[in-house]
Amino acid sequence: MLPVFKLIHPTSIDVAFLRDNDNPSCVRFISDNVRLENYPDAGTYLNTLAGESFLRYLRGRVFNAPVLICACYSIDSTRYVDEYWAAGSTRNPSICLDYISNLAARRDDDNEYRGFHPY
Repeated sequence: MLPVFKLIHPTSIDVAFLRDNDNPSCVRFISDNVRLENYPDAGTYLNTLAGESFLRYLRGRVFNAPVLICACYSIDSTRYVDEYWAAGSTRNPSICLDYISNLAARRDDDNEYRGFHPY
């Protein structure tokens, strides 16, 4: 069985899908750390807590699927990942690609992505 790749927009999270597939071999998340967001009533906003808020949202709803925060210049502000289960942060493209490849291989035993990886 091939893994299901599904782009999930933050405002339309399919909770049933996530509950049914809450396993590293089925679903994983990648988020940016800092995000420019546009709100119709408020205009453009630089959300410097986007990655942490997303991770907190998932763990607060008891989802255990892995989360990788991809950052560049904001990598130093991603140490919060060490406080969460199955979470990591990096600016290294190789770690991101391995994380994705391990989903495609249906692995649930990899942990190289976990923790703070500033390089």
